[in-house]
Amino acid sequence: MLDPLTGICNRRQFEEDFQRIWLDSLYSGKPLAMLIIDVDFFKLFNDGYGHPMGDRCLKQVAAAISQTAQEGLGLTARLGGEEFGILLPGANAKQATELGERVCAAVRNAAIEHRFSQVPGHPNVTVSVGAASVVAQKRVNRRTLFAMADDALYQAKHAGRNRVATLTGPVPSPLQMAGAA
Repeated sequence: MLDPLTGICNRRQFEEDFQRIWLDSLYSGKPLAMLIIDVDFFKLFNDGYGHPMGDRCLKQVAAAISQTAQEGLGLTARLGGEEFGILLPGANAKQATELGERVCAAVRNAAIEHRFSQVPGHPNVTVSVGAASVVAQKRVNRRTLFAMADDALYQAKHAGRNRVATLTGPVPSPLQMAGAA
């Protein structure tokens, strides 16, 4: 259930937690937020510094994300490669955005050199964050929340990286989600 490189939860544990927390939201009527976090220009980092330094970078980024998430009562996991996720039971979009901003700051404050970064004004590693929040509904698959957070991540990257973009409900209809795929 743990990612062997970073020591935080792996994708499998994330999926189990997501299922459990989704059902809690469904029955409690409380919101659930998700953040998807991606290390900006990580391929350039790995190519420039080499894979051992890339692994070290991912460990440092995971530690910064995990510590920040725990302070916000979130559950963190490495989703794969340079992508991480945070589940925030009971959090609305504003709370998710605020945590995303703290995650960005924590990674910047880790001061991991990244001379190959193409984020203007940032010679260190940065992250982009997609945040989304919904109240679970019976007619909606939980993957909708994941898709919303992923769309928000794309928006953050498209807007220049090193930032948070947020999407919130109402939950798109299954037909709308199919059209977005």
